[in-house]
This record gives sequence, structure tokens and C-alpha cells, in this order.
Amino acid sequence: MGRAGRIVTGMCVARARQELESGATHRQIQDRLSVEFGMRPRAVRNWIKRAYEQLSEEEREQRPRRKIEARLTLRRIREKAETAGDWKAAVAAADREARLDGLFADAVTINHELGAETAAKMRALSPVKQREHMAALIAAKLAADPALLADVRQRATALLPAPIEVEVEAEVGPVTGEVEPCGEH
Repeated sequence: MGRAGRIVTGMCVARARQELESGATHRQIQDRLSVEFGMRPRAVRNWIKRAYEQLSEEEREQRPRRKIEARLTLRRIREKAETAGDWKAAVAAADREARLDGLFADAVTINHELGAETAAKMRALSPVKQREHMAALIAAKLAADPALLADVRQRATALLPAPIEVEVEAEVGPVTGEVEPCGEH
């Protein structure tokens, strides 16, 4: 593809992004851009695909910043609710913040991560069996992905409390194993 073709493709992809951001459906975008640029629907579908890829890449890059902003907003909401004595709102904000940090997995997340069929099987098990099954699934997933395992280890280490320094005041000798009978001294 020559320079002119890349310029046209870039313009078309940018136009497809505008349409996606405006909330138009895939079919509406395809019809509009086919007429606007005089191109076949297949070429337009490729532009739309590139526009989706660009948007998803930007989303991945912005996710950490958006997560921090959401966490700060939830903390402000919780603090205002606590000051006003609105405990229901404070608990709701704390719950949302915990979910944002991944401390709770709701049914939608479980269905998405495990698949609806596995989640249905899990619901049929007793709570003890559910924990055992989840542990096995998590262990398999961690074994398959070293990067995920390293991330989990780092997070777990960060959650550990700082070591406590203890001073030993007296030394205890070895236990001899002799037992004194009760009542006799």
C-alpha cells in the first residue's frame, strides 16, 4: 500500500472511531462509511476492526489511571457518608472499593472466569467442595501462567504485616519430659 492508501486508510479508521464513540451500531457504521467513501462493506469492516483495536489499546493504557480515580472517588464518597452518618452509603462505597481492588468476586465475574457450565457445577457442590474445587482451578491457572503467579506472590507479600521485633528476656532450657504428679511437692 502506498502513502496515499495509508492516508486514506488512516482517515477511514479515524472516521470509524468517531462513529463507534458516538454509539452507532456496527451495521450503521458499515453502511454510512461504505457510502461516504465509496468502498465495499468488507473494506469498511476492516477499518472498523482497526478502530476497535485502537480503542481497546487505549483502554488498556488508561485502565490504571481510571482505577486510581475511581478508588479516590469512592473514598471521598465513603468519607462524606460517614461524616453525615449515612452508614448505608458508606458501606456501599466501601463494598464498591473492595470490589475494585478485587477482594470480592461477584457471580458475573465467576461466570466469566470459569464459564457458565463450571459455575453451575460449583453451585451444586457443598461449600467445602467449592473451596477445594476453586483451589484446584486457581492452582492450575497459576501453574500455567508464570507472570500471573509472580503478580499473586507480590500482592500476597504486600498484604503480609511487617515483621514484629521481639526481645528475649530469658532463655528457656530444654524440656526433660519428666512429669510431676499433681498435689505432691
